[in-house]
Amino acid sequence: MVAASTWHDILRPNTLEPDGLAVLPPRLAAEIQATGWRPESDPVRGIEHHRFNFLATDLLQAAGKSVEPFDPPYHNRDHFSAVYEGVRDQLRQRTRGAHPVPAGVRHALLLAAAGHDLGHPGSTFRREAPRGVAAPELEIHISNEMASSILVDRWASRRGVPLGMRVASAQLIDSTTFGVPGKGPTTEWERILVCADIAPQQDFYQWLDSGLNVIYGEVPAESPPADFNGWVDSEIGFLNYVEANLTPEARELGWDLRVDGHRQRLAQIQAGEHPTDRKRMMMGWEHARAGGPSPHHQSPKAEALAARSRHVTLADTLWPRQSNRGVGK
Repeated sequence: MVAASTWHDILRPNTLEPDGLAVLPPRLAAEIQATGWRPESDPVRGIEHHRFNFLATDLLQAAGKSVEPFDPPYHNRDHFSAVYEGVRDQLRQRTRGAHPVPAGVRHALLLAAAGHDLGHPGSTFRREAPRGVAAPELEIHISNEMASSILVDRWASRRGVPLGMRVASAQLIDSTTFGVPGKGPTTEWERILVCADIAPQQDFYQWLDSGLNVIYGEVPAESPPADFNGWVDSEIGFLNYVEANLTPEARELGWDLRVDGHRQRLAQIQAGEHPTDRKRMMMGWEHARAGGPSPHHQSPKAEALAARSRHVTLADTLWPRQSNRGVGK
């Protein structure tokens, strides 16, 4: 792929049409109309290296602080860092494969990854948030994705992030909407973010805990499965969805092996194999249904070491020295 010259090459084709403007934060859409901004006239440029490092770290920290009042068990600092690293790993893999990524696109993707769930209240719908919402002055019926997009654009506007990059980040965040007809990724860049957002962890039980935290620890869009087998079926179904949304870069990184390994293990457990795994899974499921902590949690020392390895430092914001996402099952 030849490096893009303008934002017209990167953004959705309908960006300036009414339906394209409707998915952007209202103030951003109004700014586009007031200034007469045209993506085909705006070159794709990145932010100076050290300044971008500062901005990305600042946004990750802001996202983490934004959810502290709601204490969501899944949509928290760990998830934000994992998605950021997942996007970064795919971009690095793409560069290794001789597919240049314009700096402005890379920066828009990483900022969107850092802030894609900023202010998440721990529920699919803001109106069902158990502990209130971030920015309560916003309409309660807007989606979490729109709320996050508005908050990220406020942050970006105050810090002088270029307009084209703000539009790209807003579209990227919109693409993470799950389960809504007409929503989802439409460009290769949006697929990179969505892939990082839904890819499972390498460790089988860490991944199961994440699923339990979403389904039973937060307020999902649909009622959680009523029995153990229904939960296992739902996890297999979600892995099928993940597989269908893996990018070429994710497959090169071995994430398809991870997906297939988890799915095969679940199928074997359903077939009566691995009784110890089944017992351990059932215990975790019962704890989650009862609202208790998962018995799969690591020791405090192990958790501290894992958190330290996941921490995104200022020096590592663009490319990690070594990816902490393993390859394989």
